[in-house]
Amino acid sequence: MSLNSDKGYILMDLLLSISCLILMITILTPFIINVGELQEDLDSYLIAQEQLNRQLLDHFTPTKPEHHIDYSFGVQNKTFNFKVYPLNHKYFVCITWFNSKDEEERLCRYVPTG
Repeated sequence: MSLNSDKGYILMDLLLSISCLILMITILTPFIINVGELQEDLDSYLIAQEQLNRQLLDHFTPTKPEHHIDYSFGVQNKTFNFKVYPLNHKYFVCITWFNSKDEEERLCRYVPTG
């Protein structure tokens, strides 16, 4: 009779351990997903910052355009929009993209006309 109660105790211990493991996984899964989305958004921001600097250094010539410039390009499966708006004695330059929640993010700078 004591052998049966020992085997039952091991089975109860196993069920309790499995239920605790399932509970911990259930609680931690949304947190892990959120951390992944935050990392993706941070990567997109860093790419946008690098691309804004690259667009300004490589392709932007201060020729005083009469209207704004707007074009799109893709980097690492992300689409970025580059916009230049002429203002008085400077340009307002922005790069926009969509984050993991499909909200538009924007990074802008003022550039002197030289």
